[in-house]
Amino acid sequence: MEASPDVAVLAPALPLLNGVDLTRQIRTRLARTEVVIFTQHNAENLKSSLVQAGARGCVRKSEPMRHLIEAVQSAADQKPYFTSAIGTVPKRSEQPLTEREREGVRLVAEGYSNKAVANLLCICCKTVDAHRPSIMRTRAAELVCYAVSHQITAA
Repeated sequence: MEASPDVAVLAPALPLLNGVDLTRQIRTRLARTEVVIFTQHNAENLKSSLVQAGARGCVRKSEPMRHLIEAVQSAADQKPYFTSAIGTVPKRSEQPLTEREREGVRLVAEGYSNKAVANLLCICCKTVDAHRPSIMRTRAAELVCYAVSHQITAA
């Protein structure tokens, strides 16, 4: 019988497989298993890849242990958790996104370039360039986290 944990805690650098690829495999084969990355490095540059692969959270080993516990609890509840050293899921207290904005967020979160988003939405590339930062006023990695946490795109 194959193990099917609720949450898997992984290191991003493994001997035979990197954490992004392993996360992707876990999420494909064990769809109900959530993944939290526990790393000694600042994973900001990996964050987008980890989120796209399906990781629900990421905690640095230098953080207090309570962060890892909170990340595992959040993942079990299917909620994202990224420590402040990694970055946070952006909060949006203003108006909810319009359907058109949600579609743009989904496409960006799925990795489409500005040009591809413009083509798919039948708008000018400069419009996408202008709207991408105004949608979230944040970096692309955080945009992906926002899209996943608000179920605009699949984890």
